[in-house]
Order: sequence, then C-alpha cells, then structure tokens
Amino acid sequence: MMTSGSGLKEIRERAVVVGLTGGIGAGKTTALGMFQELGAETFSADEFVHELYRRPDVKEMLAHKFGDEIFNVDGEIDRKRLLRKAGQFPDGLKWLENLVSPLITQERIRLMETTPAGSVVVIESPLLIEGGFQRGYDLVVTIEAPFGVRQKRLSQRFDDKAMQVLEKRRLTTGQRIASADMHFTNDAGLNELRYFVRMVYDRALTMAGAKSSTGASEKASF
Repeated sequence: MMTSGSGLKEIRERAVVVGLTGGIGAGKTTALGMFQELGAETFSADEFVHELYRRPDVKEMLAHKFGDEIFNVDGEIDRKRLLRKAGQFPDGLKWLENLVSPLITQERIRLMETTPAGSVVVIESPLLIEGGFQRGYDLVVTIEAPFGVRQKRLSQRFDDKAMQVLEKRRLTTGQRIASADMHFTNDAGLNELRYFVRMVYDRALTMAGAKSSTGASEKASF
C-alpha cells in the first residue's frame, strides 16, 4: 500500500497525472466527464465528499462539531446548511478541510494504485492550487467562469451566503490561472469546453507516450 505522501509520485512514474481545478460552478465536473469519455482514468474529490457525508461516522463527527441544524428532514447532511454553519465558526472551514482531505487522499491513492502504464489520470480537486499541490501533478488545468455565471449555475445547490463562504477559501481567478499550465473560461457552450478538454487530453497523451519511451529505453539500457 502506498502512503499518502508517495502515492502520486509512484503513479507519475508510469502515468501522466492531470490536476483539474477551477472556480466553484465553473464546470469542473462536466469537464471531468468529458475526460472520462476520451479514455482518461478519473477521480472527483467533490463526488467523493458527497459519499463521505453519508457515512454514519462522518455524520456523527459533523453533528458533534456543528450541531443537528446541518441535517435535512431525511437525516442527511444539507451542504447549504453545513457551509453556513461552518462559516459561523472561526475554524469551521479549516476543520472541514482537515476532516475530509486525508480521506480524499487515501481514496484517490487506492483507486489509482492499479492505473495501467501509459494512462492519463485526471484528478478533480477544488483546492489543488490553494493547497499548494501543483508539484504533485504533471499538468495543472483550471476551468474558470465569471462569478455571475457560476452563481446562476449553482443556485439550486448553494444560496448566496453559502457561495460567499466558499469563495472566501478560494484564490482569485487570476491567481489560479497564473499557477496553472492551461486554463479555459467556460462561459460559452459545451462544444468549446469539449474542444479544450480534447486539447488537454492530447497533450497529456503525448506526455504519457514520452514517459513510456523513456521507461522502455531505461529497461533496454539496463
């Protein structure tokens, strides 16, 4: 079993790992699905957190920290309520990050341990750049969109207060773009986003081919 510190390094020895990040509601999940359609191995931190919040042990820890107000009528975690409540605690958001981040890392490594050589692996991570994790990836890509566009897209998931809480933990669009290898402003249609995803995937495939050639040369010379 790989440790959380060595996981991505070992994966990168045989595959190209793309870090996918961006603004809240900018279209990261849609882009991740497009990468998967092209043949990439994918992992979504956001989807994993959704599943995580359904676990009895995690629900118990969240209730102990933030109270029963975070649950809906069905006894499940309401993310809008959770974010509002976390925002009322000085350490609320940081506490949440410290809870879920190690579990995300463990799951990501578990899923990627069996990644075939020469693969393209795309890992969606909302706080990739904020956490300073860029060096763990071969390619960092950010999907961006104007705040008004993102707010409209997320109106069913998060209210204005929840959006404000989330935005406080994020870098600006310009800061993410400056730290990424490739970026896309997703304010048009799906065809434009699909074209960009294809471009990123082709670049990653080229990088994967170069890694495979290097590995084969090293084995031959040995």
